[in-house]
Amino acid sequence: MLDLHRAGWVAKLYAADNAEGLLGRAFAVLDALPETGTRLDRRVLASNIARNPHALDDGEPLAALVLALLSAAGITLFAQRSRAAWAAVGVDCDDLTGGLVAVGIHPVGWQLPTGTVVTLPPRELAKCRWPTRPTTRAWTFVTENPSVASAAADLAATGAPVSLLCTSGTPSAVEVAAIARLVEDGWQVALRADFDAAGIAHVAAVLRAAPSSYLWRMGAGDYEESLGVGGVRVPLTQVPDTPWEPALASAMRARGLAAFEEALLPDLLADLRLGEPP
Repeated sequence: MLDLHRAGWVAKLYAADNAEGLLGRAFAVLDALPETGTRLDRRVLASNIARNPHALDDGEPLAALVLALLSAAGITLFAQRSRAAWAAVGVDCDDLTGGLVAVGIHPVGWQLPTGTVVTLPPRELAKCRWPTRPTTRAWTFVTENPSVASAAADLAATGAPVSLLCTSGTPSAVEVAAIARLVEDGWQVALRADFDAAGIAHVAAVLRAAPSSYLWRMGAGDYEESLGVGGVRVPLTQVPDTPWEPALASAMRARGLAAFEEALLPDLLADLRLGEPP
């Protein structure tokens, strides 16, 4: 209940015209979630409960309330993207939107002009295989922010052999599995994200699937450097543990501020130009 209060849901329900009906439908959705080991399409679930296949789309009040209840119960995380939260309870969103933005790398069998940037949708990521890495020193970089991917694409357009995937936030289970297959196919993976709770959770999720991934400028010193660059001072309310470097979580808790990838963009581009992390 405290988490719902902090998220503003108690006030929203008091102000809603039909709070009782909305809450009733939310509990009906929770009751109708698929059993462990089975999956259900989100639009089918919405149609079954609300007689509207779009009632659980992102931005709809019913969807937001159900996700808030799941988070308050500790089943999902407030920081999770909605697609990842639904996936965690066995509900599949469409498999054509979302996915990974790819610069300089694409699945086996794809033919693209050099330097082309594409989004690989979940439908493709679920089954794709990656090309065998071209050299023993070849790296694929993984970032969370589209701004880094955009800068990487500009670099690739100059002829630099960039290989980068962007999750555009916390990756789904399908995206994590696709990144892990890079390691299976012989690539070295350099991984990073924002210095905030969601970014740390994102990195931890990929590390669980691909523990040999290299942390790309994701240490305590990199965090302090990011803060030193300046920018918006965003308070941190929680900081997960950082097993790869416990000092990072300690520094973030002591500072109480988030830091974002863009602060290190010149260094990140230098690494991409070189083709390997420092």
